[in-house]
Amino acid sequence: MDSLTRGYYELAFRNAFLEKTGLEFQWFFADVMSKCHPGDFIPTRPWGPRGDRKNDGYLPSARVLFQVYAPEELKEESKAIAKIEEDFFGAIPHWQSFFVIV
Repeated sequence: MDSLTRGYYELAFRNAFLEKTGLEFQWFFADVMSKCHPGDFIPTRPWGPRGDRKNDGYLPSARVLFQVYAPEELKEESKAIAKIEEDFFGAIPHWQSFFVIV
């Protein structure tokens, strides 16, 4: 691939990465991971009232569970930290046997 084409793809990725928020970012993340890990990455979707049980994707070969957080604006650091902790500890009862806690 020539440098001009590579530069275009890098710019397109950066633009998409920076503009997507919320569920749109989660779907973008799942698309990227599915292409990086074909046949291995498992995206998750909400299951009715149960939601996704704090799991936005799973990579079985590495036993890694992904949680994606992309708010419209990151105004308060304490709210972001609280959301991350809530999602992490909320996933453990449902998914602990599938991933490794480090």
